[in-house]
Amino acid sequence: MTIHYKIAGAWTQITRPYVKRSGAWTPVKEVWVKRSGTWTKSFEYDVTPPPPPLISVELVETKYTEVVSGKTVTRYGRYFKIGTRSSTGDDNDIKRFRVLSTYNGAAPTTQYGGTYTAAAASNYPNEPWSDWHFNGYGGSDPDKNTGTWRYKTWPRNATRASQLTAGTHYFTIWAEDLDGNWSAGNGIAFVVPKSVTDSVTAIKKDARFQPQYSGTLVSNAFSSGKLTQGTSPTRTGIWMYGGSFNIIGQQGTPDIRAAQIYIQRENDTGAATANVYLYWHEYTGPGGIPGAPVRKNVTKIGTIGKGESKWFDIPAVMVTAMENRTLKGFGLYHKDPAKASVFVEDYSVVQSIETSVRSGEVRVIWYETP
Repeated sequence: MTIHYKIAGAWTQITRPYVKRSGAWTPVKEVWVKRSGTWTKSFEYDVTPPPPPLISVELVETKYTEVVSGKTVTRYGRYFKIGTRSSTGDDNDIKRFRVLSTYNGAAPTTQYGGTYTAAAASNYPNEPWSDWHFNGYGGSDPDKNTGTWRYKTWPRNATRASQLTAGTHYFTIWAEDLDGNWSAGNGIAFVVPKSVTDSVTAIKKDARFQPQYSGTLVSNAFSSGKLTQGTSPTRTGIWMYGGSFNIIGQQGTPDIRAAQIYIQRENDTGAATANVYLYWHEYTGPGGIPGAPVRKNVTKIGTIGKGESKWFDIPAVMVTAMENRTLKGFGLYHKDPAKASVFVEDYSVVQSIETSVRSGEVRVIWYETP
């Protein structure tokens, strides 16, 4: 029931009428008008909240394939299907339902909480995702039946590739009536088990790769033996592994979690501590080295003392090249690529595979998803 009054020729709804009694304005709870000799109630101030609406949460799991680097890869996705409806059938006094998601790891406790989603769902484009409009309030279908289940996806506008984190997800729903009264909240908790992409088909692998060739590029010509980093002439070390790294990704898309290289410096004539500049290349053996070899992504990975043997983490850019199966080997550069000069601490001599089979050994831990 509503009551209107005319302002500048337009009828405007009154949300709360007042009456003047003994010179004081007092809010009224009911307004009655006489129609055909009969008094009829035309307005009632409603302070009774509506009953809490119902909410449902359904976990949807997807399975699909994609072509990655010419290979067909199976993918998995997950999202929620969120449903709402009134607990009392179609209610002509409902303005909207409101749904909020997890807040700070727990269930939201107020309809004005921080997880309100203002952007719209694609199937209800004229209302916020968190609000479900009824009875002329607005939205794409404002007069829809409140007693019928209506659905939106979470994440908003989810696709087959959408993902959900493992753990407990909370959703709480409230209803607001046309007089602005909010219901109590009705919450639901849904426990999502460990992600499909982590729990199925992923194969853990751990392998060590030893070079088949070691030596020095002296003015870009290969000389087998020790790896020397220096100038006059320019010398850079190189390890070649044949096609050993090709096993990474043989059974599916690789996800490298750890990669290291083992370097053994001789008791050479250089500084007590030498810089280590690692690069990667695409050459499987000496016969494949061109006249002007390309040394990629030269990166300082640390320092090494005379006579020291040490594991170094392989930089992320090189790990990516391994996952892409373009990296075939590693080498040691003779200076900082960002500087024009060569310094005494840039010089070093590293053992060859003839004196130590572990020189240049690479350890990789990875997962493959067929």
